[in-house]
Amino acid sequence: MKAGIDDILGKTISRVIVAENKNSPKKRVFLVFSDDTYFEFYGENFSCTGGVDKGGLDKATQYAHAMSGSTIKIYPKAVLLLTLKEQVFSDYLDSVV
Repeated sequence: MKAGIDDILGKTISRVIVAENKNSPKKRVFLVFSDDTYFEFYGENFSCTGGVDKGGLDKATQYAHAMSGSTIKIYPKAVLLLTLKEQVFSDYLDSVV
C-alpha cells in the first residue's frame, strides 16, 4: 500500500464510485471527498463487506490480524504510537497502584 493513504484521514466522503475494467486493474473504487478531492483503491480482485461493523479501531485491528495472517498497517502511525504509549502508561499505573 502506498503512503498516500494517510492523506484521506479526516476527510469527509461525499461519494463512492465503483468501476470494473476489462483491462488491469480490474476493479477500482474512488472515494470522493467534500473538499473536491478523491482517492483511488484498485486491484485485480476485491470486494467489500455487507455493511458497517461496530467496534472501532481495536475490533477492526483484531479482525484484520485474525483474517490476514500477515502484517497489517494502521494509519496514521502517530495514533498507533499514542495508543501504545497510553497502554504502557496504563499498565505502569496498574502495577504501581
